[in-house]
Amino acid sequence: MSLHILAKVELLAECQALLSQADALLFIEDGVYALINNAADFKVKPCALYALDSDLSARGIDSIELPTSVEVINHARFVELSCEQANSVSWY
Repeated sequence: MSLHILAKVELLAECQALLSQADALLFIEDGVYALINNAADFKVKPCALYALDSDLSARGIDSIELPTSVEVINHARFVELSCEQANSVSWY
């Protein structure tokens, strides 16, 4: 069980190659743009998907545009996810 933290869209393919169903994927910073352009790709390896609310807002992305499988979370939930997962992998 790992929390993958994706901050850059260009690293999405590499990140997805290592995901398992027990993992969680959190989109932060510019990584949130992947939710708009590559939403269909997340069906390849299903895992829990999250997006940081402040980064979505900062980039003008409304939750209406997001796939329904993505849970929008705040910083407090980000900390909880970090504690729940055995490892964290940062994709910067």
